Amino acid sequence: MPAYAVIDIDIRDSDRFGKYVEAITPLLEAADARAVSFDPEPSVVEGDWTPSTVVILEFPTKAAADTFFKSDNYAPLRTLRHSIATTNMVIAETAGAE
Repeated sequence: MPAYAVIDIDIRDSDRFGKYVEAITPLLEAADARAVSFDPEPSVVEGDWTPSTVVILEFPTKAAADTFFKSDNYAPLRTLRHSIATTNMVIAETAGAE
């Protein structure tokens, strides 16, 4: 079942974030993943959550998403992201997952 990484990211350095996006795109493609949404002005409908920018990435499975974010290929990008942004992220499977 597909799974989604839902990311709330507060970007502090837009120029370097652009380099992060350029570098992560081929890694996502190689993992059969794709960006579904990048919204710097998400609408808060209910609750106290005030995300800065919301990113949603789709992966073939939850295990594929976990593997991607823990991979050696992604590690340098994780370090870069941590240096330029504050991030909260969850991975959730689609409805009907066993």
